[in-house]
Amino acid sequence: MALMGGHDLEYLLETDASEELRALLAKGMDPDGEIRHLEMSLLSLAAGRGSLRCAQALLEAGARAGRRDGQTGCSPLHHAAEGDGQIARLLLEAGADPNARDEFGQTPLHFAGSAESARLLLEAGASLKAENDVGQTPLMAMVNYWRWGERLIGVIEELVAAGADPAEKNGKREESALDSALRAGDPKAAEALERALAKRERRVLEDAAKKARGRAGPKGL
Repeated sequence: MALMGGHDLEYLLETDASEELRALLAKGMDPDGEIRHLEMSLLSLAAGRGSLRCAQALLEAGARAGRRDGQTGCSPLHHAAEGDGQIARLLLEAGADPNARDEFGQTPLHFAGSAESARLLLEAGASLKAENDVGQTPLMAMVNYWRWGERLIGVIEELVAAGADPAEKNGKREESALDSALRAGDPKAAEALERALAKRERRVLEDAAKKARGRAGPKGL
């Protein structure tokens, strides 16, 4: 099998054709190579397209989980964070940095596209306080990405449950995530933030009640 050109390899990765990829790797293709016209590593492209089997094949062949893309500075984890969490888990297990920054100061958590991805990143030590170059924390970024729709509700709930404060103002524009939602005239985003905060507060009260019952001991003793 002859080594493929960039566009052919791009199609192979996008379609998760792992057997063909493994054949190319066995013939000596560099697992840490890139698609030149995209300025993306092979692993970044597989991660961004949700091609789990190809991502696994590249990692097994020695691709670096932390390799940065030339134009944006994104790591494969930045791309994987937009997905359902499966490839993000693989990359984190391979040593990817959950707080890596791209050229705009954004971490993978700024890109989280599912509750599971957000949860995995947080469990791995991703910072809720990390600000990008315009002063947005991951929670603030979720408000700006609201055009993605209601699938971000789960991400917002994960961030708020982990301690992100919708009312906390950033250091550059003195604006909170809630301020951003209200300024943009987006009631759904504002409602999502308020619901997430209410859910966290209910959980805190429930936990306190359980602890109080535990200290009181069984009735009748």
